[in-house]
Amino acid sequence: MLAVAVLGESFISDLEQAGLFLPGSVPNRGFSTCLRTLQRQLANLGDDAHRQLAVRVRTYRAYDNLSSFVHDRGDDVRQLLGERPFRFGKTVVSLTNLSFLREQFAFEAGKEFHELFVEYETPERLAEAASAVIALANEQRQLESTDFVLPLTGIDISDELIAVLRYGAAICALREFGKLISVLNYELSREGTADPMVYRLRPSHRETEYALRLGYIRGEIGVTAGPLHLSRQPRPQFSILAGIKSFLSSFPQLFEVKDPDTPMRRLRLRVPLLPHFYETLAQVRFYEDALREERLGQELELPMRVPDTGPLLLAAGVELETFQKAWRSLEFLAFLDIGALRQFESDEPIVNNSLMRIITEEALVDLVKVAGVESENVAPLLNLFTADVRRLGHYDMQYRPFLRVKPSTLQINGREETTPSEVILGSAIVASSNMTINVQRAHGIRIRTNADAFVTVVRATLESIFEKIRTNVALKLGNERTDVDIMILTDRTLYLIECKHSITPAGAHELRDLWRDINHGAHQLKVAMRILSARLASYLAGLFPGTTKRHIAGLRIRPCVLCSHRVFSGMTVDGIPVRDFASLALVCEDGIVGMGGENDSGEVVIQRFRLRATEKATREDFDEYLTERSRYFEMFRPFMREHDVVYRLFGGALVLAYNSFVHVVSQEEWAAHLERTGATAVSAERLPVEALRPEFSDT
Repeated sequence: MLAVAVLGESFISDLEQAGLFLPGSVPNRGFSTCLRTLQRQLANLGDDAHRQLAVRVRTYRAYDNLSSFVHDRGDDVRQLLGERPFRFGKTVVSLTNLSFLREQFAFEAGKEFHELFVEYETPERLAEAASAVIALANEQRQLESTDFVLPLTGIDISDELIAVLRYGAAICALREFGKLISVLNYELSREGTADPMVYRLRPSHRETEYALRLGYIRGEIGVTAGPLHLSRQPRPQFSILAGIKSFLSSFPQLFEVKDPDTPMRRLRLRVPLLPHFYETLAQVRFYEDALREERLGQELELPMRVPDTGPLLLAAGVELETFQKAWRSLEFLAFLDIGALRQFESDEPIVNNSLMRIITEEALVDLVKVAGVESENVAPLLNLFTADVRRLGHYDMQYRPFLRVKPSTLQINGREETTPSEVILGSAIVASSNMTINVQRAHGIRIRTNADAFVTVVRATLESIFEKIRTNVALKLGNERTDVDIMILTDRTLYLIECKHSITPAGAHELRDLWRDINHGAHQLKVAMRILSARLASYLAGLFPGTTKRHIAGLRIRPCVLCSHRVFSGMTVDGIPVRDFASLALVCEDGIVGMGGENDSGEVVIQRFRLRATEKATREDFDEYLTERSRYFEMFRPFMREHDVVYRLFGGALVLAYNSFVHVVSQEEWAAHLERTGATAVSAERLPVEALRPEFSDT
C-alpha cells in the first residue's frame, strides 16, 4: 500500500507487467484470499492510485474465479492426460495436420470431422489447443514414442478426445486473456449469474483495442494485396505445388503404399539423400517464396543488412543463410508429402494413417547435414525449430513443428528393446510455418542489424520530403541522457522520430515486449524533449550549422514513435503519435490507395485514390499524417464496427466475450467516403485474373 501511495500508478503497472496479480497454473486458495483482502482494504482509500488499484483488483479477482472454473472443469481431463500410453498424441497431431491440409491446401478429405473443425474455427486455433494438450500431458510425464502410436489405424474421435481438446482450448483462451489484462490493462468481469457462465473482456481504453485490431486488419489487407504487388514485377512462374506434382510424376518411386489392401495402409516417402539435389534446391525460388517475401517486406520483417556487418546469426554458429538452406530442404519434403498424399485423397484409410509422420532423429540429422549444415552446428540449428519433451516449456507446434520425444523401452519376446530417438511432425503444419519469422518469435531472437537498417530505410523514405536529417543523435543534460534515431529540421518544426523494429506479434502472448518497446520509445522522446527545451540552441547549432536564434525561437517540436509493424499504429501514447513504416512509405511516396475485385470479364479492376491533392508529398502532408485524425487512418474509421469475439468453451458451458472491432466495407462505400474527404480519384488499374497467379500452378 505504501509503495502505491509513494510511486503511484507506474508502480501498479510494473506489478501487472510482471504478472504478479495473475494466479498460477494451479488455483491457490491463499492467493484468492489475498486478492479478496486487498479489495476490502482498498475500498476505504480514496486517492487516485489506490482507486486505480481497486479497479484492477476487481479484474484480477474475476480472472482468478475464471481460472478456478477452468481448472475444476479439467479434473477428469488431467487424469486422462496422465495415463500412459497417452491415447491422444497421434490423434491431435493428425487432426491438426488435416485441418491445415483442408484450409491451406484445399484437401477435401476429412469431411467427417467438419463439426470439430468448425468448433475451432481455424487450423491455428486447433493447433493451439492441440499444443496445449501435448504440453499438459508432458508436464505429468514426459512423452515418448509409444505415446504417439494409438490408435493403430485411422482417427478416433471419442468423447474423451473432445473433452481433452476443449480443455486445451480453454487453457489457451485463459492465457490469452491473462496477457491482455496484465500487459494492456484490459478489464474482466462476469456477466450475470445464470448458466452458461459468461465473462466479458473490455479494453480500459477503447483506442488501444481499436489500434491493435486495425493493425491486424491492415496486415490482412496487405496479405490479400500481395499477388497484386507481385503482378507488377518479375516473379517466379512456378508454384511449389506445381513443381512437386511434376516431380512426383517423373519419379513415382519416391513414394509407396505400405500394407496395401489392409486397414493399416499408409503412404511412405522414399527420398534419397543427394547433396547436389539439396544444394540445387536451395537456389530455386518458387512463386510462394516471392509472395512470402512480399508480405514480410511490407512490415520490414525480412532480415536486413547494413554494410560491414558480416553474417547474420540466429544462434551461436547458425547463420541465417544456413538455416534457410536447411529449412528449404525440410519444407520441400513436407510439400512432397502433401503432393503425394493428394494423389490418394479419396482413400480415407491412406489419408488418415498418413497424417502424422515419424522420423528418427538420426535421419533428421543426416538430412540437415546433406543440406549443407556442418556437424558442429546441427544441434543448435535443430533446437531452433524442434521442441524436446525433456525441456518443453511453452509449446506451440506452429513455431516448433518438429517434436522430439523420448525413446520407449518395450518387452519383445522376453527381451527389452528400446526404440530409436524419434521426431513427430505433420507435413502441412511444417509447410504452413513461416519459419524464418516464427523462429524469431519462438526464441525471442532479434537480428541485430535490423534496428540499424530500419533507421537507414526510414531516413531514405523521409528524404523524399525533407533535406535536413540527422540520425542517431545523442542527447545529454545532467544525469539525463538518451538518443534520437531521426531528427529533422524544417523552417517551423523539429521532428524527433524514435524507430522501433520488431516482428509483428501473432497473438496476445507476444504483445508484452512490443508494447514495452512503444512505451520506452515514448519515454525516450519525453526525455529528449526535456533536454532540448533546455539546450535547443546549442544542439541545433552543432547538428545543423547555420541555424539562427530567430529560427530556433519559432520552432515547435513534434515527436513520433515509428514502428516497423502496423500493430498499435494510429494511436497516441502519452500524447505522442505511434505510426508504422507501411503507412509512412505510402504517405511519402505516391499516396495512392486502392480497392477492387473481379468483374464478369475475368479482369480485376482496382479503383484508386490519392489521399492528397498533389502528386508529390509535402511537409504539410507529413504534418497531417502525425495528427490524431490523419486522412490515412480516418480512411478506415467509418467502417470499423464494434464486435464481440466469442469463445464458446467446454461445449458452451463457458462463454468468453472479448470487445473488439471488425472492418466491414463495400467498394462503393469506401469510394464515396474517400471522395467526401477530398481524396483525388486516379485512373483505375485493370489486369487479367491470371496475372495474380503463377503461370504454372497446381489448380
